Amino acid sequence: EDERLVQKVKDQMSRMASSDNKQQSSLSDPIGVAKEEIPFVQLEPGVHKYVLISARLKSNGQKCWFVKSASPEQCGGGPYHVNVANLVVEKIMQSNDYTNVQIQGGGRIDYTNNNNDNDASCSHAHVFGFSYGFGKGDHIRVAN
Repeated sequence: EDERLVQKVKDQMSRMASSDNKQQSSLSDPIGVAKEEIPFVQLEPGVHKYVLISARLKSNGQKCWFVKSASPEQCGGGPYHVNVANLVVEKIMQSNDYTNVQIQGGGRIDYTNNNNDNDASCSHAHVFGFSYGFGKGDHIRVAN
């Protein structure tokens, strides 16, 4: 993967962590601003790269896990795991609800969604591989 892009994302997360330490935890949202909900799992049907990201809620310190897979087209044509990570990391940083954001690894997911909302067993995900930039994700955590 492009090491410069990976380092850029890691630097962004580092800056976010240092600014979190400087801010007071009593800050509230501006009146009238609705926060966008960040889904914990975002899978694109087909075989695509994925990243596993951890973060802690500022409100109570609870550890949250985010899994995102995306096609290169969804990432602006970028073929690397860092392009997928950028999609989620930017939203997490903008939400200002999380601290200690870390990309735990990545790989590939072969995801099939048969669009049957009444039967989750119709969906299937095969998790494999690794990311050159972020290492191997916890495939068991991702599959669950």
